[in-house]
Amino acid sequence: MTSSSAFMVAQIWAFLSDIGILVSSCLQPAEVVRPRLRFPDMVQKPNLAHALDLDEHGQVGQSGQVEVFFAADALTKDFESASELDVKMHFILNDSNRKSARQTAVALDLMQRGSTLAEQAASLTKAIEESSSLLVKVSCEFDESAFEKLSCDEFVNGKPKLQPHDEDEKNWNAFVKAVNIIHLNSGFKGEGFPDLVESFDSWTLYNQIAIDREDSAKPPNRRQRGNTAVDSRWPSGWIGVSHSDRRFMFIYLDAGRRFMNLCADLKHLANDFDDTETEERYRRLLTHLDQMIHDDIAVWFTKSTLVALFLRTDSRAVDVVGPLEGEAIGEKFQISLRAQV
Repeated sequence: MTSSSAFMVAQIWAFLSDIGILVSSCLQPAEVVRPRLRFPDMVQKPNLAHALDLDEHGQVGQSGQVEVFFAADALTKDFESASELDVKMHFILNDSNRKSARQTAVALDLMQRGSTLAEQAASLTKAIEESSSLLVKVSCEFDESAFEKLSCDEFVNGKPKLQPHDEDEKNWNAFVKAVNIIHLNSGFKGEGFPDLVESFDSWTLYNQIAIDREDSAKPPNRRQRGNTAVDSRWPSGWIGVSHSDRRFMFIYLDAGRRFMNLCADLKHLANDFDDTETEERYRRLLTHLDQMIHDDIAVWFTKSTLVALFLRTDSRAVDVVGPLEGEAIGEKFQISLRAQV
């Protein structure tokens, strides 16, 4: 009887003009699949840096470089059965400029709840102000136990139920809160999340028009983006919004929609662990994790997604590793932590 460890990583590298997704799925060392996608190239659009909060070097304002990936480990027997499945979600943030590093410090402070992370956030804030060239790296791991704390409004036969959608609204509000705090006095025209569309009711209104029409009797559907032609599909009450502002508002609306789906998919993922008993089901799980990385995470809002997950899972930071008090920081500040419920 032989056993091997099966490992899957879906990884996002975010750059200004080339945001790629690297997926490695390995059951044997030689078996590596690496599909690569390009994020829509929007960098030539005027005023994008102002609306999306890009930094002075033209990179994503939240972080110059990010990684978000799942690691799914299981023991296999004769490549037929799978057991002891362990799925973790990882966030790795790399900052190379003061503006994005400050946002990371804010994110750490929001996640510190009763842990030593508060001390690390304070140390990071001090180090940032002392060195404009400080390199910052934060690694965070979510255990599968955190996924079980998430909630969502369940679909019935693949369709959303009639309103209200109270759990989706909680997820939406957590995401908007995270965006507004991390992007205080920045984001969309200094508003963080655009004021006009930050309420859940605003997303509901827009989504119903995008998937059907104004005054639609259909419930909003977080799984559907709908028609994204914001000139023709736009609430009549917002008619005074310019074309360019509509496009930018859509980016925020869609990021919130993705986060609601992330919460739902992580919740269902936690419930499906016990069903992954065969090699075939394990491979289906890998495909599902890959799809989640593609569909549920808006790379521009990685830090907001991380903070919002902390808020919705009521997690606390444990196993925090960073510079010791009084330790010389040097050119790089590194922190690792694990989210635990």
